[in-house]
Amino acid sequence: MHTVNGRYYLLRILPYRTTRNMSDGIVITFVNISRQRRAEDLFSKCLEQSLIATIISDGNGEMQIINRQAERLFGWSWAELAGQPVEKLIPEELREWHRKKRAEYKKAPTLRTLGDREPATCLHKNGNQFKAEIGLAPLQTEEGLLVMINIRET
Repeated sequence: MHTVNGRYYLLRILPYRTTRNMSDGIVITFVNISRQRRAEDLFSKCLEQSLIATIISDGNGEMQIINRQAERLFGWSWAELAGQPVEKLIPEELREWHRKKRAEYKKAPTLRTLGDREPATCLHKNGNQFKAEIGLAPLQTEEGLLVMINIRET
């Protein structure tokens, strides 16, 4: 719930129970979540303004968040990539290999850089391939693993 003075509240409605566990009305509470909302907005703005292409995928490799730099780098819009596997952004011949590597990473996710020896091969929407350095940062959440992927064209 958003107020005219810019505050955000979470509205909770619960049954009021008597000592005999009988419903005898409702209890309405408002929890001020303005700080949390401002922090979420700030994170979102920082991600969008970042000079680094960033994608956040879930533990299954499905892209959840794609910033503007990633849209520019790969040529796809957020709407086209959201929910799609990250393998969409690599050449067809590397996709099965990548799925296996992603499954291994999921077992022991760590902060790491890909392409130490040789940059990774990425795929633009137009079919052109390009090389990039890729950083992975695992984020454990209540919903499960998320992976922040930073991509820098070399």
